Amino acid sequence: MSGLFPGHATGTLKNDGSAAAAVFSQGVEFGNLEFIQYHPTTVPVSGKNLLISEAARSEGGRLYIERNGVPWYFLEELCGPEGNLVSRDLAVRKMYEVCSRPDCRPPVYLDMREIPEVAWQKRLEGIKEECGKFLNINPEKTPVPIEPAVHYFMGGILVDERHRANKNFLYAVGECACQYHGANRLGGNSMLGALYGGKVAARTAVEELEKYRAAACGFQEKGNIPEKNFETQREDGALRRRTEEILSGCMGTVREETELQKAVRELEKMWKREHLAPEERNRILLVSAMVMSALERRESRGAHIRSDYPDARPEFQKSTAAYFDGKQVRIRFRDIPADKEAGNV
Repeated sequence: MSGLFPGHATGTLKNDGSAAAAVFSQGVEFGNLEFIQYHPTTVPVSGKNLLISEAARSEGGRLYIERNGVPWYFLEELCGPEGNLVSRDLAVRKMYEVCSRPDCRPPVYLDMREIPEVAWQKRLEGIKEECGKFLNINPEKTPVPIEPAVHYFMGGILVDERHRANKNFLYAVGECACQYHGANRLGGNSMLGALYGGKVAARTAVEELEKYRAAACGFQEKGNIPEKNFETQREDGALRRRTEEILSGCMGTVREETELQKAVRELEKMWKREHLAPEERNRILLVSAMVMSALERRESRGAHIRSDYPDARPEFQKSTAAYFDGKQVRIRFRDIPADKEAGNV
């Protein structure tokens, strides 16, 4: 779904969420849509963001911002022994905090000048090459201005331990599924969802082929939205751009109640407009589910940060589930299963 955040995401913009939106409009449940991982070290290039791997920090890269005209390596001061090796969500939170200070001048920089030459030659050659090609910067000599960007969606189609959605014949695997990651994600764990999840889903589909061969899949050809809304069947480019602006404005690294409520109201009005293409109407539904999930989770947990609720709250140690009932988007909270029944986490 990176394409929902053009200019603010590291993934391909071709993943515009249209397939996810189509099944969501048919009543497929989605989980944890509020948990969007922002990567702290990215640089805007040509409509998307160039990712600078965390390998740069692990090899000695340091983050700083100018404070009163002097470089301030803030993670080393604010985050204790971990310093520049803190998790992505904590690094992003601290970047937001220092950029909001009156004595600091954005942007944040990634300083890689102290990384040993051997590390550049053996492990960071790709980073050096990309910085030169896309930014015209030699990172061995010049700090790189960076900003957080959407990197991974922990939420997605809600599946059980066999990767089945709540509709017959629908199985979800990888980043489009909600199964393994909870409120955050460790680098590399996406491989689990792609490889192991793919194996499980394939096995399940084969085993259930005969069972569902004659059964209805549960999908309708034209969806649950009244046909009278589709008089022109056209894509509204201006509306899509506004949807993207809403997401970037209220679903950034830090969220807040008033902005989320405002977004929900505007999206509801947009969805009720006539003469929208089905694809656009479906996309508005999915975006609404994302915003409403963030609104209902009144706490900060993992990649979901609320300025008005800065701490985690025990009563929200649950998963969210979003679905469209044919008339409106609904959000509910689900208890997290015990280890022995760890499906649907």
